[in-house]
Order: sequence, then C-alpha cells, then structure tokens
Amino acid sequence: MSIQSDLNISYSSRYSYTPIKIRSLYIYYRHLDKHLFHFKLLRVLDMEDCSITSKITGDLICSRKLTVSGLSPSCCTKEIFEGIKKVKKLAICGRKEEYPTNLKWIDNLKYLQDLESPSIATKGMLYTMAKTRFFSLTSPDYFPQKLKKLKLSFTCLPWEYMSIISKLPKLEVLKLKGGALLGDEWKATGSQDHFPSLERVNITDCNLLKEIPQGFADSKTLELIELHKCDPSLVAFAEKIQEKHEDCGRNKLKVTAFDSGKYIYLSTYYI
Repeated sequence: MSIQSDLNISYSSRYSYTPIKIRSLYIYYRHLDKHLFHFKLLRVLDMEDCSITSKITGDLICSRKLTVSGLSPSCCTKEIFEGIKKVKKLAICGRKEEYPTNLKWIDNLKYLQDLESPSIATKGMLYTMAKTRFFSLTSPDYFPQKLKKLKLSFTCLPWEYMSIISKLPKLEVLKLKGGALLGDEWKATGSQDHFPSLERVNITDCNLLKEIPQGFADSKTLELIELHKCDPSLVAFAEKIQEKHEDCGRNKLKVTAFDSGKYIYLSTYYI
C-alpha cells in the first residue's frame, strides 16, 4: 500500500477520515474536525478560513511539533495555544473583523515557548483601515524567548513598538512588509540591548520610512539589510551604515535594494 505524505481537504466535518501517515495537511472549511488528528505523523497544518476549538487542541495535538499557518487571530487564545504549545512556526492571518477586541490578545504568544518563527498579516487591507490598531505590544516578556524570526505585514503598528521588539534576545531575522508599521520615523531607544542577535533585516513597501536606527551601525551581528520598493533615501542611509561597518573593519554587512522608489501605496492595495 502506498503511503501519502501530503493531503488537501475541503470536505465538510462529517467526512470520515482514514488514519494514514499524513505529514502535511491543507484544509479549507470552517470548523476543524477532531478526526484530522488521527494522522499521527502530522507536522504541517495549513488552514484557510478555518476555526479551531480548545477541545480539539487540548486532547489531541499538545505534544506535536507542528508548523501551523493560516490561523485566524480569533483563535489566538490561551486555551488553543496551550493545545499547540510545541508549534515552532506559526502564521497568523485574518481580516479586520477576525481580530479580538482586546488588543492584548498578542500576549498569549507567551504560551508558545517553543515558537521560533511567528508571522502576523492582515488580509483585505485598505487605506480606510490604515489607522486601525490590531494588537498592542506591552513588553518583550510576552514573546516566546526562543523566537528567532518575526514577520509583520499590514499590522498597522506605531514605530515606537520597535523599542519592544528590539529587546528580543534571540531575534535573528526581522521582516517588515508595507503597512506593518505606520509613520516615517523608526524610533530607537539607544539602549545597549538593541537587537542583540539580529542578523537580517528585510523591509518591503515601507515607502514613508527614510532612516533606520543608528544603532545598526554598532551591531556586531548584522549581516544583511534587504530593501524592496523603499524610498531611495532609506537605501542611501542603509549604505552609510554599511560604510561605517567597513570603517570599523567589519565587512560582513551587505545592503541590497530592489525597485527603489517603486511603491505599492496602501490606498490602492488589497490582499
């Protein structure tokens, strides 16, 4: 008998599943059914427009080392996160109406202590939502301490929140896509713990941003600043930081820029 390793499912929850050796699973319907977790080797769970309940996660997948994508912000509760507490890579994605009214829902990430690579994105983003606050950051202590990569897209955060993200002790890769943060100034605290482990920064479609913190000039870990469709002045500023690294004998930092000045304006962008 042949063993399948990937499966797409779009049937209703009444469908009867066979417990075969599935490692990667894509599902597309409203409610996640407990029978899916008969797949004992399941490691990748890709969801779209799907909800999940704490009854399912608590009993069935708390010990799995999963990669979960497409999780709605409405499902980011303490109970559900405790049910998938071994997840290492998590992609949260939803529309405005899927975000909890309590902006501190993001603090529940602290229950995912094995999480290394989270991403948060808002779908259906329009200019009229540009001032909408989807979550609030209060302290780096609410992030998993093993976190190494962070990606934000259309989350509409103030740049001041970077002072919190910069204190994540093991963060190596930071990716910011258009609308991730709003405004033209990346404010830095100037503290000694400014991105202590950061190696790569990727900035895409942040057309208002003209500078990045001077603290990057003193970084001994930074290896790459990658800019996509950003303002030419930001590119020039990043190149000056590269020159300062070279003047100090640190030659590993590279700056790459693509399509400078070619912006995708938030007023016409819809995902």
